[in-house]
Amino acid sequence: MMNMKQTLSEIAMQNDLDPNILQFPDCEVNPANIKVVMINEVVPKNPNDWFYSDSPDPENKKTAFGLFEGAGVHVKSMRDVLNMGIYITTALKTPKEGYTADPDALKAQLPLLEITKSLSEKGLTTVQLSV
Repeated sequence: MMNMKQTLSEIAMQNDLDPNILQFPDCEVNPANIKVVMINEVVPKNPNDWFYSDSPDPENKKTAFGLFEGAGVHVKSMRDVLNMGIYITTALKTPKEGYTADPDALKAQLPLLEITKSLSEKGLTTVQLSV
């Protein structure tokens, strides 16, 4: 099992990034079980709206769960999604300012995305999620 918050925090520090300003999911993932990594653009400005937030009704989670519902798959929690072998993440672990993501932030955070993408490098699928 891999704790994503701990793993990504360590990678951030190794790359001179401050993990305290980055949003990481505090969840356990078994890399052997991951079949698909879904990548959204950025974390929301309000951390309570993120997929892995413990808040009662996060906006990103509602939108993502709606996509699953539209596909006929009922999920109640991010653990349900993980148990299906799907890991949802973001390319950027910091919110964007304005309409577009900062290319320098993306370049600096690329090592974080690479470790996340490696979850699906068993020849499985990585898809971009727009929510």
